[in-house]
Amino acid sequence: MLPDMKRNPPPLATGYRLTVSAIPHDEGQAPKTRFTLETEQLFASFVYDLSVEEKRDAQHIQFRILGLKPPQLSIPSAGRASFEREYDNLSGPFHVTIENLDGRKNTFKLKVTKDKVTVLQSPREKFIDLVL
Repeated sequence: MLPDMKRNPPPLATGYRLTVSAIPHDEGQAPKTRFTLETEQLFASFVYDLSVEEKRDAQHIQFRILGLKPPQLSIPSAGRASFEREYDNLSGPFHVTIENLDGRKNTFKLKVTKDKVTVLQSPREKFIDLVL
């Protein structure tokens, strides 16, 4: 039997991708918007979880990246570290701010309707790519 070895996450790269999408819903259900934050870096041995602190106000969502967490299951697989969250009833213009490990922030102004998300404004210098 192999000794119990504690896995430490590898260093985290600074490139990220934020995917924002309106989730199709049935009549009578609240519209939902999905936010998926993931690293650009691929991990060869394990798919790590991206540790993120989140805050939501009426028209502002903040995600602060804290680092990587080892996967819950120790089944080897390759992929990106990711964090995913769904919010109900987002509508109209609002801001999304992502804070990197080094304290840099990117803020995007988005507009959400029942069936789509559009970008109204994005930062000049980005460490994160926004995908709709």
